[in-house]
Amino acid sequence: MNIQSAAQPLAEKPIKRVSWLNEIEFGMTTLVGRQSIVTTDTGYGFSFSISGGNNVANNRVDVLKLTPKTINPGFSLGFAIREKTRKIGNTGLNFITGSRFRYSRFTGSGRFEISQIKATVKDGVVTYYPDSVYSTKAGDYKTVTSSFQLLFPFMVERRIQEKHLSISAGLNLGIHIVSSKISDNIKDNYTNSLITYINPQFIQFQPIVKATYKRTSVYLSYNLGKTRIGYGSTKNTTGNMMYFGLAYKLY
Repeated sequence: MNIQSAAQPLAEKPIKRVSWLNEIEFGMTTLVGRQSIVTTDTGYGFSFSISGGNNVANNRVDVLKLTPKTINPGFSLGFAIREKTRKIGNTGLNFITGSRFRYSRFTGSGRFEISQIKATVKDGVVTYYPDSVYSTKAGDYKTVTSSFQLLFPFMVERRIQEKHLSISAGLNLGIHIVSSKISDNIKDNYTNSLITYINPQFIQFQPIVKATYKRTSVYLSYNLGKTRIGYGSTKNTTGNMMYFGLAYKLY
């Protein structure tokens, strides 16, 4: 009688794993490495509405200056859209790619100045006279900025204690869009201006470090490009946006 025994093969860990909507995050954002820069371009900050019609002597144009004084830390919310994990040979490392969405919001305040100056129009060309000031209005303003980011992470992960603890580091490639709302005391006097109060880079590069224990992670990311805050021929504030928070894997 022949006795045959079949050894069960050991189950191998998958080389590649793809997950959808598997992680959520909550954190804070702030502007670090702040510096003040002075913009002296007198053609910056104009409202391109001419009043006075054919009476050249009565033509006016408004010039707006927004000087930030306070930029408060804000909050951020996000989630993973798609996450792909691949083993890097027999190195014990994993390569993580995918896509994420992050929304953030922060507030600020400062001083505004609206000056009405002389302007002329000849053959369709507008000439401004910054030294001919007819009136000036100044005061305080408040602003709320919303940020929308589509992130594409490229990270290397190292498992330290089996499946419980891991450290990962890499780079986020981000597409960034912002929208700022200015307080009504400015909008009522400057309704024809397209205000670009926040001027970040549309394409961003963000180094990121992430530590994970079981399903919970702590992350820190930092935008390499400068973000300018302010408007007009005035003193603007620049710095780098930093994001810090917690993430939790749903499965």
